Amino acid sequence: MQAETLAGHAILGEKLGFHRQLGDEHSALFAEGGSTLLVTFDNLDHIAKGSEDRMPWGYKFAEQQGWSLLGIMAHAWTWYRDSNVLDFFDELSESGFFDGFERVIFFGASMGGYAAAAFAAASPGAIVIAIGPQATLSRDIAPWETRYHRVWRRNFSENDRYAFAPDGAAKAERVYLFYDPTEPLDAMHAALFRGPQIEKFSCRRMGHRIASLWLGMGVLKPVILDCASGELTRQSFYRFMRNR
Repeated sequence: MQAETLAGHAILGEKLGFHRQLGDEHSALFAEGGSTLLVTFDNLDHIAKGSEDRMPWGYKFAEQQGWSLLGIMAHAWTWYRDSNVLDFFDELSESGFFDGFERVIFFGASMGGYAAAAFAAASPGAIVIAIGPQATLSRDIAPWETRYHRVWRRNFSENDRYAFAPDGAAKAERVYLFYDPTEPLDAMHAALFRGPQIEKFSCRRMGHRIASLWLGMGVLKPVILDCASGELTRQSFYRFMRNR
């Protein structure tokens, strides 16, 4: 299924932008649209199983908004800690790729939320929308994080590129961080994100899979649109949450 999905992405990339295989574990699909670029981080297994057309999350949404999309897909639970991905974002930054857009938005949830904040460093001044993100899985900084032992072997050293998500978030114009404060580990990660550009929204009793819940509530896309436009307020956000 992954091979079929990647083949489809390669064909689409030739038509609309580009498709890049980033080593064995990641790939990137760029679909050129408007002057707003939405950068999403997804898991290819979820794409292959959960979508009839097997497009990265946000593809249709970006198309509907007249936006461009850069979908970064992991083929496993990697947290994108791979030199091929790091080199790719270095290349995009150094070539001025992000400078060609009036607005750049990084979006992700959980593992994708970590990546959205971390890789925002490649496009200073971007908007970050991170749902239940991890700040790091470094055993030195977050020894209390016990959920993701499968990825502990990867390099989360603060000295490595794009490793500590709060560092990437510090370079953003604005960061919208959504988390459940009643989930102790998620709350501890959220506490590591600090700065005047960070806006934290409490999603009490929604658990870790907030994005999936919002999708069922029909509020995920409206929340993203309000974050993108800078119109999201606490009042409007909690009005959306009443849909629960």
